[in-house]
Amino acid sequence: MLIKKEPELTYADVIPKALYMGRRNFLLGLLATSGAVEAYKKVPGLFAGPATGSTPTKLTVAVKSPFSTSEAVTPEKDVTTYNNFYEFGTDKGDPSKNSQNFITTPWSVSVEGEVKKPRTFSMD
Repeated sequence: MLIKKEPELTYADVIPKALYMGRRNFLLGLLATSGAVEAYKKVPGLFAGPATGSTPTKLTVAVKSPFSTSEAVTPEKDVTTYNNFYEFGTDKGDPSKNSQNFITTPWSVSVEGEVKKPRTFSMD
């Protein structure tokens, strides 16, 4: 006679139900968002407000964060050209200056030397 035992682990032991349902809700949100984007692509005025519009008003409920500082905002040029990669130079500004004419396509990697099957892989 076969005696069947209860499993030592249940599904709830592997993944808590709240985490499982959270993942499910996240996927449903992605699905809804992608559906809204597709609907907007097909009918561009679908989500448009009234034709008259409304006057912008200042939010009165917004408060300054306790983590706010009085420091000036970093200029966009500094943010977009700062780099820690040294393939194009050792100074922080060198990569943005020296990589202006760098061509990334077409791009391929060649595996050669003491390998069984020398090949070239295309990244395109």
